[in-house]
This record gives sequence, C-alpha cells and structure tokens, in this order.
Amino acid sequence: MLQDQLHRDPDRASSGPVGDSAASGPDGLDFLPDLLAALTADGLSDREIVDQLAVLERLTSSAAAAKAALTSELHRQRRISDAEAGAPTRRCGRGVAHEVALARRESPHLARQHVALARALTTEMPAALAALRRGDLNEDQAMILVRETADLSPEQRQRADATLGHRYGTLGTRELTLAARRIAVELDPVGAEERARRACERGGVTMRGIGDGMARITGQVPAEEAITAMQSMREFADARRAMGDERTRDQIVADTFTDRLNRSLLEPAGATSPGADHEDGAAPARGVEVQLVMSAEMLLGADRTTPAHLRGHGPLPMGIAADLLADPDLRVMIDGSSPTRTTTR
Repeated sequence: MLQDQLHRDPDRASSGPVGDSAASGPDGLDFLPDLLAALTADGLSDREIVDQLAVLERLTSSAAAAKAALTSELHRQRRISDAEAGAPTRRCGRGVAHEVALARRESPHLARQHVALARALTTEMPAALAALRRGDLNEDQAMILVRETADLSPEQRQRADATLGHRYGTLGTRELTLAARRIAVELDPVGAEERARRACERGGVTMRGIGDGMARITGQVPAEEAITAMQSMREFADARRAMGDERTRDQIVADTFTDRLNRSLLEPAGATSPGADHEDGAAPARGVEVQLVMSAEMLLGADRTTPAHLRGHGPLPMGIAADLLADPDLRVMIDGSSPTRTTTR
C-alpha cells in the first residue's frame, strides 16, 4: 500500500513534497514516479483497493494544486524578468505557456488554459485552491469554476469562490457547473445578459469525424432553441417506440435529426413529402413544452438580478427569459410560480 511504502522509506519520502524541500531542487519529487510505478494490487482486499484508489485520487488533486502554485510562481518570475529586459507590459510573461506546454507535454493551447487556471486559483480563488489541495475538487472541476467565473471582476470572482467554498466536495461535476454558472449570473446580471446576446451572434455548426463511418455534428444555438429541438425529437421517438419501432430511442432521435434537417434544406418551401409525418421521421406540427422557473417577482419584473432556470439547461439571464415570455409566436401558461412555455414551432 502507498502509506506502507512511505513508512518503509521515510527518509526518501521526507525529501519529497513535505515542507519546502519539494521546491528546493529539481530532484525533490523524482522519487514519486518510481514509488507509484511500484504499486500493485497483490494481496489487497477489494476494500483496500478502493481505499488506495481514493488516496491516489486525492494525490492527483493535490498534485494539480501544486502544479498550479508552481505555474503561478513561474508566471510571476517571468513577468519580472521580461519587464527588466525591457519587454512591453502586455507581452511580459507571454512565453510561460510554451514552457508549461513543454513541461506538461501538452499543446500551447492547453498550457494557456492551465496558466489561466493557476493564476485564478492562486490570486482570486483561495477556497477552490484549498479544496483542490485537500482532494475535495479535481483539476477538471477547478477548471470549470475558473471558466464559469472568467467574465467576473476579481472582486466578484472572490465572492463567488467564498460563496461556493463550503459546497466544494459535496457537488458532482454537473451540479458544480450549474452552481458556478448561477452565481456568476447573480453577481453580474447585466454582463451575463450582454454576453448571452453576443453569444447568439457567434452561433455556428461544426462537424467532426469520430470513426466507424460516423460523424458528430455540433451546433452552438440559443439554449431555448436547443431544448425545444431536443424535446420535440425525444417526444417523436417515444411515439415511434410506442407504435412498435424497434430502433432505440437514441437511434430514432439521430435519424429524425438528420431527416428533418435535410428535408428542410433540400425541399422547396411549402413542399411536403408523402407520408413524412409518420414514416420518414418528420413530426406533424405540434407544441413543445419548455419550462422556465422563476418567482412571481421575477415574472412581474420586480427582480431583474436573479436568473431564471431553464429546465434541461440551467440558469438563464433574466433579460433573455423576459424576451422569451414576450415572444408573440409562443404561448405562455402559468403553473403556480413556474411560467411554462409551450412552443408551436
């Protein structure tokens, strides 16, 4: 077991990541790869194996926190040395990403993300950094927190970190993403609405081959449009299954997606294919329910800071939700405190 090996060689372990010795020289951590490579499951019970996995996972998170601290310090030193060399302020520290990329054996693009992660954790998100060191967060979750709060000011990001800090380690990845997204909207509702409107202008569709003769089409579209499209195709798939279609639900959804898209692009306006409503995947015109959850104050316009919740997506800036409620082509039904949107697309 990992603990036993550390206990058997305490001198070697103490020269590693204990105290300041790990940062005192290039060989301070060299023993760790060999130590971990020697680990085996021989003689371990199933419970001990699970315990070792948990220890290693905490170690992975702690290592990510250590890498963040080292990366931030490297960035600080490079900014100083570049400034002393006469580099323009905006270019100071720019080469750090390439050094990090070489050290981590990754692309400069990923390295820039890790540099941004390191700087955010060490300067603006102390609770997240502490949770990463404890193993309550992993590096992917820390990256999510930094990404979802990237448009906040340093002070707002610190408030978001302090607010979420007590929940680190208790939320799954999706719950953490939604919580961070929601608090970012709450702290900067005006900015969140502006970003959402700008994002609509950056919409696009891409395709990537994934092997086995298949490809993945990805569309960046407004959340309410995506929810409407997916709900419509899922309801149609459920109806087809109830009628005896032997394809899986996902297969029907995929076939319906391409059929509806190709039909709308290739057929003349107003043309209708024989049997399209039932055999070829196109659904007859019908309403699709999309649910927006908000308080009475939000519905009446008294609260413009709290984000609405779009079922199936997450937080939605109140200004965007208000636009949906005001759309004359859509029908609004009120159910208690939850406005429910029924579309007729």
